[in-house]
Amino acid sequence: MWNIYIVGYMGSGKTSLGRQLAQQLQIPCIDLDCQIEQVQNQSISAIFEQHGEIYFRELERAALLQSFETDRTIISTGGGAPIYKNNMQLMNEEGITIYLNADTQTLFNRLKYGKAKRPILANLNDEELLQFIDKHLNPRKPIYETAQLQLDASLPLPLLCVKVNAFLCAM
Repeated sequence: MWNIYIVGYMGSGKTSLGRQLAQQLQIPCIDLDCQIEQVQNQSISAIFEQHGEIYFRELERAALLQSFETDRTIISTGGGAPIYKNNMQLMNEEGITIYLNADTQTLFNRLKYGKAKRPILANLNDEELLQFIDKHLNPRKPIYETAQLQLDASLPLPLLCVKVNAFLCAM
């Protein structure tokens, strides 16, 4: 019938929203990054280190394409997944897309305390982190904004779920 694809920048809350919605709707939830780590038996950071970003993006695309074979599943994508090739267009065609829109300051506040878990951010000071977010977020926004539903990621998780459920009911 349909899948729900949650997109947005890292730290926007994709995984948290996906888990909460899956629990409420009583359907499965897949985190693409976790799925890749399980299949590859390696962390995302190890895949990046050993094979590079292009290799990772191909693994991510394969996992995304495989998700099209599922039904009534919530898929939390990585922040870069919609940007690669025509992934966002495919998600829009194959399911319902939700963009968790977070501004630079919100993302900074969320990411600065969890930098150690994200090797790409681990060695950045506060100013560098802000610059990094701006550099990567701004070019991605136009692609993220093609999602069928856009939500303010700074809203509390229960309110985000209410908004998604209202959207689904109106379809």
